[in-house]
Amino acid sequence: MSERRDLNMIEAILTVIGEMGDMPIPISSLWLERLIRRAGRPIEIYWAEDREVDACALETLCVLARANCIERKYEAVAPAIDWTPGRDVEGAYRVGHSQPPHPADGMTATVCIGDGAFSTILNPASFNNGSLGWTLTYGNAQAVRLTARSVIESYDYLLSGATTMKDATRRLRLLRNARRDLNRRACQEGAA
Repeated sequence: MSERRDLNMIEAILTVIGEMGDMPIPISSLWLERLIRRAGRPIEIYWAEDREVDACALETLCVLARANCIERKYEAVAPAIDWTPGRDVEGAYRVGHSQPPHPADGMTATVCIGDGAFSTILNPASFNNGSLGWTLTYGNAQAVRLTARSVIESYDYLLSGATTMKDATRRLRLLRNARRDLNRRACQEGAA
């Protein structure tokens, strides 16, 4: 379901309710089904004709559906980790969470590779809960597209001719060390 289209539908219904006042509101079975689904209840309506629904009940349903569209909270797939050991230390990494929360929170780690440069790696702690690959394949790819691009660009830079083989190898070692440490942390947290 398109969230933008559903929000427009909800606003249109609320406008009709405001104009018609406290009386039964005609609504198509298709719109009613979409509204109930957006409010969080899977339902199939089998009648094809329009129905009249009480204005108060329809308004309450619209408010619930709109809250489910706009005020959805994202649970990070892995905990935040501050710079380990320190921000400007070569090989240091962090797992960040954004404000407001974002679907990609915890999926990747940022690694300091020296000279003010940073690369992005996948966070192994996110693999069980919908890592970046899983989300792009089965989840909301639109929401995490920029995070996926960051990971791809980090690896593409290592393959490009923009850096020497020696420096690319050094950077790859830093990324591998950070990933190994993140995996160790994920295993320790899973055992706890």
